[in-house]
Amino acid sequence: MTTTVLETIAEATVPAAELIRLAETRDVITDDGARPSESLHRDAHGDEVTAWSAAAGTHRSVNHCPYHYLLDNLDAAVVFVSDDGVIRHANRFAAQLVGREVAEVEGRRMRGLLKEIIPESPKRDATISRLMAIPRSSETDEVDLLLPDGREVCFSITRRLVRDQNGKLLGVVVVGTDISEQHESEMRLSRSQQALRTLGAEQAMSEERKRRQIAARIHDEISQNLAYAKLRVGALSKCEGEKHRNGIVELNKLLDRAIEGSRALAFELSPPLLHELGFIAALEWLVEQFSRRHGISVELADDGAEKPLARDVSVTLFRAINELLTNVVQHAAARNVRITTLRSCGKIRVTVADDGHGFNPVEVLEEDGFGDGYGLFNISERLGYLGGTMQIESNSDTGTRVTLTAPLDGQA
Repeated sequence: MTTTVLETIAEATVPAAELIRLAETRDVITDDGARPSESLHRDAHGDEVTAWSAAAGTHRSVNHCPYHYLLDNLDAAVVFVSDDGVIRHANRFAAQLVGREVAEVEGRRMRGLLKEIIPESPKRDATISRLMAIPRSSETDEVDLLLPDGREVCFSITRRLVRDQNGKLLGVVVVGTDISEQHESEMRLSRSQQALRTLGAEQAMSEERKRRQIAARIHDEISQNLAYAKLRVGALSKCEGEKHRNGIVELNKLLDRAIEGSRALAFELSPPLLHELGFIAALEWLVEQFSRRHGISVELADDGAEKPLARDVSVTLFRAINELLTNVVQHAAARNVRITTLRSCGKIRVTVADDGHGFNPVEVLEEDGFGDGYGLFNISERLGYLGGTMQIESNSDTGTRVTLTAPLDGQA
């Protein structure tokens, strides 16, 4: 093992600033203060060994090289595997990891050592073969290891090629870092995020149930009472003659507007079409309402394919499109909107494109993440929970294009 190889191993595992500091100490490692120089000789096994020689002929073994001390004090396992698969160097951490002394590890075949520390599983042989393969340059894997005390830990294992000054392959440096705590923290975070998504989805469906209840009461009580009042006013007009005709006509107009407003409110809260006739029918109604109410051109193009949707998916998509159209009216100043719906690869794909003012999607999503309701951030989160996605493309020249996807019923 040459000092050059140790330098390469160190460079693969230690920040450059620390290496520079250590390199400077190479001028003061000899006993007599002379500047050392490197020379190579081979030991009884034919391995290269570096000697540090000074003017007085003092020699030091490679174990006195500052890189050796550096590697031995790392909180990571470091081994150098020559091109024949034999471990030529191992630091203390690596030896302790397998419950042996450094001398017992060095000289062993890497494959045999991996068989001892990688637990039995159907993928064990494939994992070992992957770790033994020559990397292209530098490759990292996450691997479960079985320690001598029976604990199973997760290690990040990075493999990097080592070449000499002429570019000849010498072997591979393998660096293993215990990421069990990090992995567990990520798992806890993932579970928390999933719980929040579940809670958000349940809250959304609870809101939708309340919307349906309120819409039903508006239709059954308010709208019907208004319709009955209109009938009574119509009957009254026949009895009163011309004296009160103008007032009755005005009252009829007010009742018509009240009836129309209550029906529109009931539809906005929970469109009966969405639950009775399906997503596309409800979308056609929404497009017609927005076009008439806001005076912009909203076009709907559907591919005609069957798109069976679970109730929570259809509700989420409908609310999302309603929010996108509201954003177009409030912020984009667009004149034209085109909505396309198609079936693709077991999913429904909905695109809402406008010719208005664009925006920065990243900034808007970050700001929107602190809000509630059906803002862009919540659309993305709720679709993600359902197995869908949201993609935003926006700039000042071409407007905004938002693509929503969600699994079809039975395809999730």
